[in-house]
Amino acid sequence: MNTNEYEQTIALVIATAEIMGTEIKPNVAVMMADDLSGYPFADVKHALTRVRRECTGKLTLKMILDILAPSGGWLSPNEAWAIALPAADESATVVW
Repeated sequence: MNTNEYEQTIALVIATAEIMGTEIKPNVAVMMADDLSGYPFADVKHALTRVRRECTGKLTLKMILDILAPSGGWLSPNEAWAIALPAADESATVVW
């Protein structure tokens, strides 16, 4: 995430909190942006959009991270099967 994207992330976090009906202090928004800076900006922006549309209550970092890395980085059952099914071809290999 470059400097411009980092600043946009801070602004998006503040705006998202306001849309959700709460205010957030600038130093808290900076801290959240620091925690989110390891993710691609497009993913963070998309996650904040989903938070605004799907979540209620006070904005938390966990809300955003749950969307960015659902299930702690584990694949959902459907995603896992989509990856594993090509192994039926016998020309592909899968580690189970």
